[in-house]
Amino acid sequence: MPNDVGPEPGLGISFRWTDDYQDANGPDGEIITANLHTPWTIDNLKNFPAAMKGANGRGGGPVIIRAPLPYRHPHKDWLYCTQCDLQGGIGYVDEETSNKSIKFGTPTTLTGLASPNQTATPIAVWSAQWNYLGYDVETDEFKSTRAGNGKELVRFVSRKVKSSLESLPIPGTEWKWTADGNPIHEPTTVLLAMKELEYTWWHVPFPYRESTWDDLLGKVNNATFDGRGRANTGLSYPSYAIGTTYFANYEQGDPFTDPFGNICCHTTFFFLYRRQGWNNFYRPGSGFAAVQSADGAGRYPFPPGDLMTIFD
Repeated sequence: MPNDVGPEPGLGISFRWTDDYQDANGPDGEIITANLHTPWTIDNLKNFPAAMKGANGRGGGPVIIRAPLPYRHPHKDWLYCTQCDLQGGIGYVDEETSNKSIKFGTPTTLTGLASPNQTATPIAVWSAQWNYLGYDVETDEFKSTRAGNGKELVRFVSRKVKSSLESLPIPGTEWKWTADGNPIHEPTTVLLAMKELEYTWWHVPFPYRESTWDDLLGKVNNATFDGRGRANTGLSYPSYAIGTTYFANYEQGDPFTDPFGNICCHTTFFFLYRRQGWNNFYRPGSGFAAVQSADGAGRYPFPPGDLMTIFD
């Protein structure tokens, strides 16, 4: 079990670990739950959940500020605090009246007596939980204001990938019968392997950037998409080459408030990956080839866009 924690940058509140500490490992990964004690003060009741779970905001501008970020477990730095609930309080006994009570404004130390007539300092009891969230903790930038370049893909985005198939009609005479060499005059169909990419961006702070997202709908990536490093693994997420990833749609969840009162929501973005590229059409006799508008204007069936800016 970890040691007691004193004030430190990014947290600023002392707390005590108790012997109510559990570390469970199952099909859904590792989850640590623990009861923590802090002094019973108005400031602690207000600020401790925020210090443990982190805050999300834009600071009046477009740049996202994640400060502080969720509290990292002191001995397992891949686990972050995802839940912090007040379970109740343990008060002191006034020896003159034998009344048990909890009062605000009492001393903020975890040990020692508040007065000769009080047998203990009142404390707040919290239930906290740590899970794997995959945040990037390799640099100091993790704890600072971020500024674009899709860095939220590293710290606040989860991914799901689903394989799928697309039917591609092929004109007649493209194929022939192997046995006798006669051409097949009727149109045929082949199946192309694709991927459906589902990216969920957690705790997106208000104001949301719908105008940017709407402008990118229906576009394909004009640069390599994703490929960000996986926190604490030395590995990277898959990257998708230029022109292969199509932004299909997005879905916003209901708004909620973080522990600091900032308005947030979870937003899921849906992409379609085609290895051959979206602006490459099937050309009989030679396979897939690049196309553009016949009027010489350089237009493409699927216009390019910087999909990484979705996660700024």
